[in-house]
Amino acid sequence: MFRHVRSALVAFLVALFVLSYAVPALAAPSAWSFVDVQLHMEDGQPRLVVSGDLPEDVPLPYEAELAVPSGTQLEWIGEILGGPPAEDPPLQYVVKTVGDMDIYTFTLTKSRTAQFEGVSTGMTGTTGETQNTTIKWTAWQDLPSVRVSQRLPRGTQVIQASDGASMQPGDETYSYYSKTVTNVKAGDVVDLTFSYTLPTSAPSQGSSQSSTDVIVTVFMGAAVLLLLGILVVSLRQKPTTRSPEPAAQKPTTRSPEPAAQAAPQERAPAQTKERTNMKLSPKHWIWLVGALAIAAFLVYQTVAETPGKRTQDGQIATKIISATKGDATAVFDITLGSDGDPAHEADHIFDSIQSQAIDRASFDASTLQLEVQYDSASITEGDIRQMLAAAGYVALAASDGVAATVSADGKSQQLAVTPGERLEPNLMTAKAGLPLTITFGAGSAHLASVKIESLGVELNIEQGGTLELPALQPGTYELLCAEGYADGTLLVE
Repeated sequence: MFRHVRSALVAFLVALFVLSYAVPALAAPSAWSFVDVQLHMEDGQPRLVVSGDLPEDVPLPYEAELAVPSGTQLEWIGEILGGPPAEDPPLQYVVKTVGDMDIYTFTLTKSRTAQFEGVSTGMTGTTGETQNTTIKWTAWQDLPSVRVSQRLPRGTQVIQASDGASMQPGDETYSYYSKTVTNVKAGDVVDLTFSYTLPTSAPSQGSSQSSTDVIVTVFMGAAVLLLLGILVVSLRQKPTTRSPEPAAQKPTTRSPEPAAQAAPQERAPAQTKERTNMKLSPKHWIWLVGALAIAAFLVYQTVAETPGKRTQDGQIATKIISATKGDATAVFDITLGSDGDPAHEADHIFDSIQSQAIDRASFDASTLQLEVQYDSASITEGDIRQMLAAAGYVALAASDGVAATVSADGKSQQLAVTPGERLEPNLMTAKAGLPLTITFGAGSAHLASVKIESLGVELNIEQGGTLELPALQPGTYELLCAEGYADGTLLVE
């Protein structure tokens, strides 16, 4: 008996020892300081972007985990370096499914930010003119803060709100409907469920050749064939035969001898066919008009160039950016990082130049050239170059910007900037070694203030203002708006 008690005691101590290490490990909070879950429509598909940020004091390399709703189709996962997207390196990963979430495990070596990009189904739907979104994200670990959002066209009206969510400003085209939850525990579900209506002039959220449009096109094509088939079958009538009137019978008389000779037989008259009457009835006219109307609609769907429509012709991807009709064309040589995939980067390049002043853009993955058609009265080639430069796809040149005016004595220089949807001019150049004065007009909303983070200066410009800068070293300085986005660039040479 003592032996049994001793064995049980040893087993209890071993279990206690194991639990003393296992429980803290299981209860340990995630190293992520912030997780962002964002949904947006692209090429007619709901695309999910999930990113995580590590605290600055976490040493690299670091093995981390990121969770996405189960079934989300992975397109890219990698580290975010904070520079041009083309230079962000992809990650090697291992994935496992836990409950309704897929957990990706990987090792961060160059950055403390990881990002997942994929296509997720079942999160969006439509009821008439009402759009519905349901994003449910389950925390797999304790997290200090989680933000869930959807990118929407500006002017979108939320008709059924989600608790704790609000519309946040984005760029000149989009806003974000989002909610942030703090002190999230493992197993908690962060839910963003709401309904909204799009503005009548909303920019397209994806290609018109989406899966939904393809289904509609196939269905309507089948309807045309069905209507035409019914019409043809109903018009085809079986020809009816008409027999001639029977000839009057002659009275029979006895024939004289020789009786052996048989009387000649008369040939039966040939049957004649009645001609079919192909006259259209009112019902047939209705079917015919309906078939022609549907066929006309299908032709329009095929040839129409609606904003957001994306087509692929071999290595060349083309996207209609807006309803604007361009009168000028510019060609840019695109630079991608060593790990950049041209086919994958095409959509990101198109996203970087979203503007109502740009008609369309075509990217050739074989030559890495981007051709942009635009309205020269609303935007310049330099403006487009700066948009591409902000995303890291081209390098800025001083010739693209507005140069500062050097004083008569040659001891200082000045720039005048007007805030609007962005800073105008949004690309400025100045000489190194000379103090610089930048005078701002009155700004509002996201341009209520400007900041040059690399210089540690910030200025409120709601009433206008002047920024006095000392002689600067050669380099590129970003002017950030109140929301932290680059709305202007200063090149010092």
